Amino acid sequence: MKRCIPFVALILLSSTLSAQPSLKITRIKTDAWPLVELSIDARCGGVPELGLVTRNIDLYEDGIPVDSFEVDCPPATQTCSSSTVLLFDASGSMAGSGNTGAKMGGHAFIDRMRANIDEAAVMFFTEVPFVQQRLTKYKTLLHAAVESLPANGATAIWDALYAAVEIVVAQGGGETRAVIVSS
Repeated sequence: MKRCIPFVALILLSSTLSAQPSLKITRIKTDAWPLVELSIDARCGGVPELGLVTRNIDLYEDGIPVDSFEVDCPPATQTCSSSTVLLFDASGSMAGSGNTGAKMGGHAFIDRMRANIDEAAVMFFTEVPFVQQRLTKYKTLLHAAVESLPANGATAIWDALYAAVEIVVAQGGGETRAVIVSS
């Protein structure tokens, strides 16, 4: 069982800045416990704060200051790739406009994937989960898989969700991994 680790990070920005600072925690990795990786998005007036250093950040765990930590800011030109499983409900309840809307959403997601960077898989579920297209970066294959989604049968969402998570964890090559469910 993994332990949830609450973190609070505070970025100290120059008081001469008139814009409002914001901090978003975008990812927490605890798979190498006790090493914890915390990814943040720091902005001031909507502009990314690049080049943060340790002296700019106060980090607390359970209200106690963390004295020793490292800050690693990748270059702004570095791109993080993503692996995503698009999981569609293809049961009878999706017939008609539900199926049409799900396909439109799938196509829109694929259109926004970054060429040669992001990868996705297309799965659907009725009584059982089915992989329509394995993880790939080829948008034409993904679009064809989305277009072929049926709409009949029962709904086995939990089995399908479990299978989708297994696929993205075991086969995903991207730094970020996700499952998007349409039901």
